[in-house]
Amino acid sequence: MSALRTAALPLALLALATAGPAQVTEDSAPAGVSPAQAQPQVDLERELAAVAEIDAFVAQRKGAPPREQEAAMAFFREYRDGMLALEAKHHGTWAGWQALMTAGQLESRIFGDPEGAILDYRRVWEGVRHRTDTPVKGIFLNVPRVGLRFAEALMREDLLEEAERVLREAVNTTLPERERIQERLLELPERRRLLPGKPAPAFEAADFSGAGHSLAAYRGQTLLLHFWSGINGPSLSTMPEIAALVKENAGKEFRILSINVDPHVTPEDHERMKAAGQNYLPRLFKADDLRQMIDRHQLSWPVVWDGLGMESPLVKSYSIKNLPGLYLIGPDGLIRARNKRGDRLRAAVAQVLAEKL
Repeated sequence: MSALRTAALPLALLALATAGPAQVTEDSAPAGVSPAQAQPQVDLERELAAVAEIDAFVAQRKGAPPREQEAAMAFFREYRDGMLALEAKHHGTWAGWQALMTAGQLESRIFGDPEGAILDYRRVWEGVRHRTDTPVKGIFLNVPRVGLRFAEALMREDLLEEAERVLREAVNTTLPERERIQERLLELPERRRLLPGKPAPAFEAADFSGAGHSLAAYRGQTLLLHFWSGINGPSLSTMPEIAALVKENAGKEFRILSINVDPHVTPEDHERMKAAGQNYLPRLFKADDLRQMIDRHQLSWPVVWDGLGMESPLVKSYSIKNLPGLYLIGPDGLIRARNKRGDRLRAAVAQVLAEKL
């Protein structure tokens, strides 16, 4: 859990369980009754009790988690288990669903269990999807937001059919989430093009030393494409596990090619941006900065950098939207896995290598 040594978990995540009063609902409507007809009466007293207890739980755990990894993991386990217990106690309230969403985020971001997170998000979605009331101030959830987060978790695990169903239901809203839901719907064709089992997009690129690389050149080998940025914490947290993969598979037909997506930005670029009225200025970045990153992280494998950032043809051909991006390509040129981390990535690499034996 190298990410814990950098930023552990944003304090904003620890505050996700903070809520305000809303209404209560049941998981499903009685037989023969539509969800819209089954809306229960407001139980404001129960909602307020749920909010107060969850607020107190969060307040007792304010501040940064322990820096030592074992203690930090214990901290987050207690936090998750507390959220699950509070959801069970206050089941059906907006505050309870919010606690379960927080538990799901911990499963995904801290414990590396996306399947567990999806189970949590699915329960919340099924609990709120037919609600018509508007949560009051203090509740960060609403129906389309739950659908969006659930669908995004499904998309990360390539469960695209269910993701599309959720997105198409959640998009029927006038709330601000509608725009992002529409964006995710537009991404689905690209994601289907790059599903495991599909041919990996061909590419040709030069690494930082000037050596050429192409998908064809790696035919017969197992290749891991690693898209990363030097200012992206999750990207940097992949470096130790990738270095471990290199070491574990030394002497085998396993190769790694890292693609840095930091754009080349000069002081002259800043001046042009200012003159054009641009308020946000990206950080200055040049070849020497990348060289220092390679040395700092002791990258012994090739690194591709064209300075075009997320506009790079290679980045676009693999539809990289979030970092890190990881594509495991088999010796036959087919995508075998994407965006797997930790033990799941290690297992995927081992499985593909075993197929060559």
